[in-house]
Amino acid sequence: MSIVWNCISRPFLRHARRQPYHHNWLPTTQMLQNHYNPVLNASRWLSGTANAFAAWAKDEVDLLLQLREMSVPYRDIAERLGRAQRAVMSQASRLRREEQRAKGCVAGLTLKYWSKEELSTLKDLRANGRTCKEIAAVLDRSIPGIRGALARQRVASNDQSRTNSLWTTEDKATLMAMRNDGCSWAMVASALKRSTGSVMLWSHLRCDVNLTRRFFTKEEDELLLRLKVDEKKSWGQIALAFENSRGINHLRDRFRNLQTTALAGRSPATQRPWTENDVATLRQLVSSSATYASIALQLGRSRSAVCGAIKLHQFKEARIRRVLWSPEQESALFHYRRDLCMSFPEIAAILGRTEVAHRSRISPDTTIEKNEHEALEHALHLCTGSEIRVGGTRWTSNYSLVLSDNGNSDDRQIRQRTTGPSPSVELVEEPACSRLQNCFVHPV
Repeated sequence: MSIVWNCISRPFLRHARRQPYHHNWLPTTQMLQNHYNPVLNASRWLSGTANAFAAWAKDEVDLLLQLREMSVPYRDIAERLGRAQRAVMSQASRLRREEQRAKGCVAGLTLKYWSKEELSTLKDLRANGRTCKEIAAVLDRSIPGIRGALARQRVASNDQSRTNSLWTTEDKATLMAMRNDGCSWAMVASALKRSTGSVMLWSHLRCDVNLTRRFFTKEEDELLLRLKVDEKKSWGQIALAFENSRGINHLRDRFRNLQTTALAGRSPATQRPWTENDVATLRQLVSSSATYASIALQLGRSRSAVCGAIKLHQFKEARIRRVLWSPEQESALFHYRRDLCMSFPEIAAILGRTEVAHRSRISPDTTIEKNEHEALEHALHLCTGSEIRVGGTRWTSNYSLVLSDNGNSDDRQIRQRTTGPSPSVELVEEPACSRLQNCFVHPV
């Protein structure tokens, strides 16, 4: 084997060593030449000695700009110019930056140096208590530029005397009055000439009253207790009684605080039971496709209580009265659903079962017996001749399907045989044109 390999490999390697670099004897070499060759055929009219790493000539730059205005891809431009695609993209981005820099110089957007007069004016305005925004409007500069200049001059950008000073009773009164009126933290900080963060931090750490929300008055506390304790209203109804000026979470927190003070001597609140009238009203509202929120508002209960009652009372009887399906009910179900194309609520009203029960019975994915009728109809569509038995894992072991053909493709019979005590039935299907209309069930 080694002798044969030496006879084959040595002449081939000797021929490979004799080939020059520019000779196209391998596809990889040709690919490298096309990618890194200094000048290709398409760009030789530009410069006879230019290469991929040479400086860009004016003709090349003009051609690049012209082709980019025509939305020519970089790959085609690189092939046209005889340069690498990365070099073409770098040159295009460099030209774009130079153009933007030229436009900025014309518009006066370049960096302006600070003169001595501007620096003195900056210090005077800051000493007089002017903010960075006001100083920027006077000096015609940006706010970050003002802050940077103040930092370079070692001047604080905010009022240190007000920031580090102690809070007086007047400041506290102003803070509480403005927060009770609904003013924002920024407005309070502007009025007190302090930073927003310092105002919020002081109100959170030092103030003994929660200023994040508006205070409850005595009348509002009495209204909240009357609606929740005496009239047992839901939180949605209570929020509507307050004209949506208070959120539900805000009302719950306030009621929880009042339970420890005003309701200390009262007995704890218990859950209100559901009466027969409430259940009847609930079923009527559910049948009218009303939302849980609207049902909770009409019944005066919470949304969670309504959801729990629907799960408890709406489907409780269906779980208790769960019985097996008779052949007559199954045939009627498939007749209403497939032949008459009736909806599940209409079928549920006729047969006296829930909509979920009908859906689960007719769906092949959720039933236990995998729907023998589904299998029969599926076999009618798929099978034409030959005998087929379906059983075991897909259907119950008591059922088997036999499809027989008497020679006529329009006259086919399917027998469904049971091994149990129930009588056997035979489904006879007539031609395809009247298959859905004349499909019936009769005893054998």
